Amino acid sequence: MRNSIPSYKKALRVIDSCTTLDHCDSARNYINNFFKQNSEYTQKLFRVYQTEDYIGEMYERLKLKLYGKELDIRG
Repeated sequence: MRNSIPSYKKALRVIDSCTTLDHCDSARNYINNFFKQNSEYTQKLFRVYQTEDYIGEMYERLKLKLYGKELDIRG
């Protein structure tokens, strides 16, 4: 697998830079791409990805950070 730390840090910066909900939608796409790039596509029928545990944990932390950012923007 690729070195995922730089792309994780970039995803954190992308989330931090969000100022509108449209930006948050783009950040969501970015973190979903982070997961896909660091995972292996295992089934073609149902889009199943297999990844290391630490990638899954990073992905969950990114989703939580994005959720918090969305709450801050909504006020």
